[in-house]
Amino acid sequence: MEPSPAGSERVTWSTIPAPVRQITLAFILANLGGSMFYDQLAVFLTEEMKATLPQLSIFFFVSALFGSVVRILGGWISDAIGHFRGLGVGSIIGLCGATGLFLSWNWLSALVAYLLVNLGSGFVGPSANAAITRLTPEAIRGRTFGLTSSVFQIVAVLGPSLGGWIIYQFGWKAAMGINVVLFVGATWLRTRLASFESLPLTRPRWRIFLRDMSALYASVLIGGIFGIVLLIDIGLDFQINLTFNLRALFLQEVRGLDAGMRGLLFTVSGLVGMPAMLLGGWLGDRIGELRTMLLALIAGALGFLLFPLTGHLAGLILAFALWGLIGGLFEPAARSLISRSIPKERLGIAFGAVWGSTSLMTVPAAHLGPWLYDHGTPALPFHLAAVCLGLVALVLIVQLPRLEARLRSESAAVQ
Repeated sequence: MEPSPAGSERVTWSTIPAPVRQITLAFILANLGGSMFYDQLAVFLTEEMKATLPQLSIFFFVSALFGSVVRILGGWISDAIGHFRGLGVGSIIGLCGATGLFLSWNWLSALVAYLLVNLGSGFVGPSANAAITRLTPEAIRGRTFGLTSSVFQIVAVLGPSLGGWIIYQFGWKAAMGINVVLFVGATWLRTRLASFESLPLTRPRWRIFLRDMSALYASVLIGGIFGIVLLIDIGLDFQINLTFNLRALFLQEVRGLDAGMRGLLFTVSGLVGMPAMLLGGWLGDRIGELRTMLLALIAGALGFLLFPLTGHLAGLILAFALWGLIGGLFEPAARSLISRSIPKERLGIAFGAVWGSTSLMTVPAAHLGPWLYDHGTPALPFHLAAVCLGLVALVLIVQLPRLEARLRSESAAVQ
């Protein structure tokens, strides 16, 4: 095995470029408020908005489908208008969505607002990843992604527990109001980043979009690295759409935990995810991104096996800790992997495509999860997620030597 190239430079918060720090701080502000209640959105919709389980299924199916499409289009538009400009546009749209969610009065109005939130994220996510890639040398890119992702995990540490307490004491709208205020600060930071833009402002053209998307998806057929990341992320997105919005519901209905205790459990994932992001970036630079992603898949499968089987608090804490390892190890490694195999002029559409199209392919899981929960057993969606991640990990183990050789070839061609 040959490790990924790694420089000897020390990567700290003070050594990464100032725009990267500003992007990260804006992400923290934009997501801290949302993290106080997004994990428990299913409970909000059923308790406050009086949504039924079929309506809940529609809500998450439509939002997942819409979010998948706008991530792909957002990355394409970001490449055309400039990644820093894309950050500002996306944040303004997201602020409108956060405000709409605060003002919502039934599940349909909440859905419209949530779609605006997803639309804003469709611009911001690919734009931010592309901008950080442009600002960071390849030798330290994995560690930079790991560091910024680790700092961002402050959101996952503070948000759920703080949100659970606020919801318990003051109600859902209080948490959503705080979200709007914090989002205003994030939008101010992101719009200021437009001054760092060096790419010319051009008109998005469908011909270029279709050309770039065809080239990216051809990577799946020929076994390219982008295609491999795409296939692995399909497995991860399947379990997210299948189970994520059911976790709080399971803890409430099956385990009998209140909003405060549910929030504390979600915080566990953030506490583990923060150092895991640093570990994921470090491992990606040293043992290789693919091997780091494999560790994430194994941890995730174990978490899904444990969660529905344990009735003890210690077991639930361990399950959430294992889930913290999924994103912590996978995200910086995957982002570094894409940045090494894709030319910079296609970075926006590449980041949008890998997360947008995988979400699009797994949208049925957002409907399947509530259906299995309602018509089968509440534990069934979690068991299915464990099987899915386990199969993806097995395939990656078998193909690992060939994929590592392919990555070295593609990385050399991009440089």
